[in-house]
Amino acid sequence: MKMQEIDDKARRHAVRILCVGFASFILQFALFFHLTFWEFSWSIMEPLAYFLAGLQLIFCYGYFLNLQKHSRD
Repeated sequence: MKMQEIDDKARRHAVRILCVGFASFILQFALFFHLTFWEFSWSIMEPLAYFLAGLQLIFCYGYFLNLQKHSRD
């Protein structure tokens, strides 16, 4: 019974993380698309997109490392 409860909680957490990540990718794409074609040019948006994508990768890797640390406890 307790194991089933833990599995359900872990599954809900994983689905929540996946949905938030997917929504953030969609919002980032839409924002970059709007800024590139209506507000600025590609020469301004290319470095911005590069650095924001790099920060997103660092954040996701940090979350992964934090999750691995907590799973061993």
